[in-house]
Amino acid sequence: MPCSTVEFTDTLHGVTVTELPVSILNRPFFLERHVAISKITDMLLRNSLFAGLSAAELDALTKLLRQSDLKTRSVVCHQGDPGNSFYVVLSGLLKVVTASEDGHEVVLSMLGPGMTFGELALLDGKPRSASVIACQASTIATIDRHNFNQFLTHFPETRDKLIVALCGRIRTLTDRVEDLSALEVPARLARTLITLSETLGSELQGKRYVHARISQGEIGSMVGAARESINKIMRQWEDKGIICIVDGRVQILRPDALAGISQQGDSGSLLK
Repeated sequence: MPCSTVEFTDTLHGVTVTELPVSILNRPFFLERHVAISKITDMLLRNSLFAGLSAAELDALTKLLRQSDLKTRSVVCHQGDPGNSFYVVLSGLLKVVTASEDGHEVVLSMLGPGMTFGELALLDGKPRSASVIACQASTIATIDRHNFNQFLTHFPETRDKLIVALCGRIRTLTDRVEDLSALEVPARLARTLITLSETLGSELQGKRYVHARISQGEIGSMVGAARESINKIMRQWEDKGIICIVDGRVQILRPDALAGISQQGDSGSLLK
């Protein structure tokens, strides 16, 4: 089933492109170097951690940011490193990973523009609980723990929002652990694709789009399944017109069907 094309507004860059996703296949996911302060402010406002801050608070916060450009496969931090900084993704794509008992990489999450990581370090200063790696050329902003604590002294209500955001992430990880034990691979895969479309994509004309190019190996690591299994299931869903894949990017053509699979304990009738 051929993928549809639509007109799409890139809200980060403020431009309109046509024929999504074909028109963006030749550039990295939302790549922009030296991101303007106004765009950083907009991204912070869309993040639950900073939503609701006043103009004065946002101005004070953005003055603490230090932008850095990353090359593909650059390691921002290693698991076990000292936790002394907090990060905001300004452009590109990064993954949060840890190692399994047998030494294999486990992808905990994918991070796109406006998403944050390193919050735990701001609260306890303890070693990093995971590693973060750039999947492509990316730009991040860094705030060190000392400066952020000074910011919290002037704006203490942000600490409560930080705690709420961290609780949300803990709940998400708990849900993933429950999924791994209670759901079959198709249901876990469906939930993962839905989540990626929500965090790294958009919804248009009844379809959902994942704008980032994520390998089937990385998706398999998030799901807890072999790449071969992921490939087989996704090809079945393509044949059924549930999803479409263009240059490694997923279009969810039938969100209701995928949502139905995500609620099932096995492959279910939708794959028959």
